[in-house]
Amino acid sequence: RIKGVQGKYNEEKMAREELEKRVEELERVVWRYLDLKIEGDEEDKAPPIRVNPVRKDRKSERLVTGDTQGVLKVWKRETGEVERTKDTRSSVIRIKYLRDGSIAIGQRKGEIQILKLRNFDCICRSKLFSSPVIDICEVRGSVVATCSEDQKIRIWNYSTNTVETTLEGDTCHKGTICALCALSGGKLASGSRDRTIKIWDLVRRKCLASLTEHKESVNSLLLLDSGYFVSSACNNGVKLWDIRAHQPFATIDVDIVANFWSKPVLELHDGRLLCAANDNTLRLFSQDFRQMGILRGHSDWVFKIRALDNQHVASVSYDKTLRIWNLTNMQCEQTLNNDSYLFSLLELEQQIQVILQFM
Repeated sequence: RIKGVQGKYNEEKMAREELEKRVEELERVVWRYLDLKIEGDEEDKAPPIRVNPVRKDRKSERLVTGDTQGVLKVWKRETGEVERTKDTRSSVIRIKYLRDGSIAIGQRKGEIQILKLRNFDCICRSKLFSSPVIDICEVRGSVVATCSEDQKIRIWNYSTNTVETTLEGDTCHKGTICALCALSGGKLASGSRDRTIKIWDLVRRKCLASLTEHKESVNSLLLLDSGYFVSSACNNGVKLWDIRAHQPFATIDVDIVANFWSKPVLELHDGRLLCAANDNTLRLFSQDFRQMGILRGHSDWVFKIRALDNQHVASVSYDKTLRIWNLTNMQCEQTLNNDSYLFSLLELEQQIQVILQFM
């Protein structure tokens, strides 16, 4: 009987593995089709489909921060109380929410951890770099792209804890890679201190284009709800790009934070942009890129901005504070103080908060 059960288990395991292989093959076929369609259809000027559309109705009542002491904290927005902490033993540079409900953290010691949101237990960890993890970007289920100061991009499958591929060599960047952004059609954008943005085909594992419009280090990339993407460069403004044409169609003249740890641009639910400036302010721009207002209060660089709902945003700064802003009256509603510098910030939407209520 035991042998029969074991045999049935092995058959089911082989069937699951075969199904996973077929799904991966189908993903590659779809990506190749999208690549050929985009490259061959020169007449169609419509922007590509966005991978992760913005949720217009989301409301966030809890925030997760990571600091230079390696401590993750869950903050209650309403009271400012710290609901939960987790000591990760190394500075937390990046926090990313993943589609399977877990979170990824990138750390100063070059390690990435995948954590359960419920209790911050570690699902998987890997030391991918010898220098700090600067950015993390989910490219498909259980697979993330990561970068550091070694001028390489590693595509890591955390379900198998293996590096699927490494983008490097003559076509890669010649400086620290500061930003990653998943595009549609199996493509990836990367920005670097070498002042370039590169567009990668992750199926064919090659560089499709190198964009050289910026005159300073590119520290942030963001895919917009429209399908276009935004890049920002230290002290050199914000540019909006047509992915297919590989050309910027607009520039916002704002003196962006001159630090590659910062992610200084946020798209709001209604299409407006909020930018962290080098003078420690947050500047709000309309959909046609006119400045609408300025948020003042931080005494040092802002490292991360997140939207909480249609009228509120949160920001973390090198001044060791987390601030909640009201965009209707352009005022700071809350200031939450931390013991050490805050580098990373993640908002928890309502459907995620249900998990936290049962901790």
